[in-house]
Amino acid sequence: MNTWVEAPPPRKGLGCLGRGCLILLVFAIVMAIACFAGMYWGLHRHSALFYGSYWLAKTRSLAEAPTPVPEFSASDRQIQLAREHWQDFEQKARAGQTAEIELSADDINALIATTEGVRGKVFAAIDGDQLRLQVSMPIGGFLGRPGYYFNGDVIIELRAPSHWIARNSAESQLTASRCRLIS
Repeated sequence: MNTWVEAPPPRKGLGCLGRGCLILLVFAIVMAIACFAGMYWGLHRHSALFYGSYWLAKTRSLAEAPTPVPEFSASDRQIQLAREHWQDFEQKARAGQTAEIELSADDINALIATTEGVRGKVFAAIDGDQLRLQVSMPIGGFLGRPGYYFNGDVIIELRAPSHWIARNSAESQLTASRCRLIS
């Protein structure tokens, strides 16, 4: 009863392993095409980063060289007073108390001069109810490509409530040259 069993005939074609690898390769190619198409469509239709960089390039706010920013020199006493006013404001605000601070353009520039990352790159001026910042900052860290600068004027319009409006011309001159913050 022991008879010799013939071996099965050799298989023709790819087999299970070959078919599985081929299916996986086709799936990966289709997924890559879908990812690239989705990223292209998303970046060009719905991306704030894309539109922001397009707008910055169009307004020539992105440049390869910094623009000059006005120099500000303050006495050590003026810098110390501005820093003390700001620290008092922060302490009251963190404690949950109502805090109020009035800063002139010189005070803001003194605070800027004490900050490592923005010293010499930002200059503040107050014109009526607008805070105007002249900026020339390197943005290579954000873009991943060093050598680019954001150059521009940032204007912040300050609108005060009606109870802040000064009653005489001497007060209105004083408030027009100062910026007031309330926490």
